[in-house]
Amino acid sequence: MNKKEKQAMMIVKKEKKDWLPVEQNSMELSPIFNTSKEEQERGVIRRKLGNNRYIEVGSPVNSELVRNEDLVTLLSCFLLLKHSEKRGRSFETSYDQFFTLFDRGEGGGWRYERLKKSLERLQSNYATTNFWFDTINGERITLTKFHFIDGVDEGEKKSLRISLSEHIVKSMERGYLRWLEENELKEILHLRKFARVLALFLLKRTNSGPGVKFGLDKVLDILGVKEKYKKLPKFRRNENIKRYVIPAVERASNTIGYGSKYNPEEKMFYIWKEKKI
Repeated sequence: MNKKEKQAMMIVKKEKKDWLPVEQNSMELSPIFNTSKEEQERGVIRRKLGNNRYIEVGSPVNSELVRNEDLVTLLSCFLLLKHSEKRGRSFETSYDQFFTLFDRGEGGGWRYERLKKSLERLQSNYATTNFWFDTINGERITLTKFHFIDGVDEGEKKSLRISLSEHIVKSMERGYLRWLEENELKEILHLRKFARVLALFLLKRTNSGPGVKFGLDKVLDILGVKEKYKKLPKFRRNENIKRYVIPAVERASNTIGYGSKYNPEEKMFYIWKEKKI
C-alpha cells in the first residue's frame, strides 16, 4: 500500500459523520435491482438502507420481478426526461432513442421486445419504503408505496409517452442530477452489473464527502449475494470476492471520482475522494 492510500484511509477512518442524505436522497435505488434467482422465484426483494430503513419491491401475480437491466431502463428514462423539452414527470421518446443511450453497437444485448418487457416490469412492480417523503399535518409519512413508472403509452412507429413516479423523480434529482451536468451518468450505465449497482449506491452515500467505509458483508448484502456466498466453500467464496466483488468496487469508485482499497484483515472497503490534478 502506498503513502497516498494510507493517508486517504486514515481520513475515512476518522470520518464518523452519518452520510445518509435527506429523506428523498436516502432511497437507494440500485441494490433492489440486483435480484437473485431465489428472489425472482419469490417475487419480492427487500434491501436494508441503514438506520432501520428499507426498500422492498414486489411483483404482482403473472408478472416478473424487476432485475438489473431494469435499472438501466429507469436511469435512461430519467436522462430522457431531463433532456426533454417538456416539464414535469412525462416525456415523449422512441425505442431507438433508448438504444442510443445504452447500446454501444457491440452486438446482442438490448432489443425491442426486451426493452418493452423492462418497461412493463417497472410499471407493474410496487416499491414500498418505510421512511417519509413528506408530512401530513406535521406528522411524518413513514410508509410509502409506488410504481417506478406511472404510465407507458405506445404510438405509431414505436413512439412512447412515459410518465415516471413522482417519488422516483424526486429521489433521482436529489441523488443523481449533478452527474447529469457532467454527463457521467451515461458512463455508469455502461458499467457491468456489480460495478453499476455499487457506483449508483456510492453516489448517494459518499455525498461528495471525503470518503466512506463499508464492511464486506454490507457490500455483499447490497449486491444481493450475501446468502449465496455464505453457502460456498471458503476458498470459493474468497475466490469470487477477489475476482468479482473487489474489482467491481474499484471500478465503481473510480467512475465517480473516488479511490478504493480493500483490507482483508478487517474485511473492510475504504473509499476516499481522489484529488483532481
